Amino acid sequence: MSSRPPARRASQSRDKVARLVVEFPARPGRDTISARECRRVLSAAAAELGVAAGRLSVLLTGDAEMAAINGAMRGRMETTDVLSFPAGEPLPAPGSDRHLGDIVVSVETASRQAGGAPVGREVLILLFHGLLHLLGYDHESDRGEMMRLQAALVRDLLPGRAPRR
Repeated sequence: MSSRPPARRASQSRDKVARLVVEFPARPGRDTISARECRRVLSAAAAELGVAAGRLSVLLTGDAEMAAINGAMRGRMETTDVLSFPAGEPLPAPGSDRHLGDIVVSVETASRQAGGAPVGREVLILLFHGLLHLLGYDHESDRGEMMRLQAALVRDLLPGRAPRR
């Protein structure tokens, strides 16, 4: 049985923000989107997904470092758009600020995928994707549940912006 948080509908969590601590190591590419905007949007997404508190790390990097991380962690010496590394049980205890895990985004790959949309928007979508993985969702086995939640986060938290693909 999964211990991930029950996803909340937008009407249940509107205006709620999780107490989420987001750490950003300094790397090239960070100027694509501000750490403040990433923290704000990730905190809102966490609240919408039923997470009240927690910590996570975000690394915005380039294709070369992403390929190295992917090779070291997954045996695939190739770049990818986003990797996530859960820190253990998907759901922290209520009120806990335990580490949820780490999300790595290749800004170069995000830029290619953006299709003319702002790269920062694509980075936020990839951060939603990584957050969902940290919470135990898996698009390869959940019959579309994760991707539906991701689409809802994009719709609810990135208003006025065209949906991705």
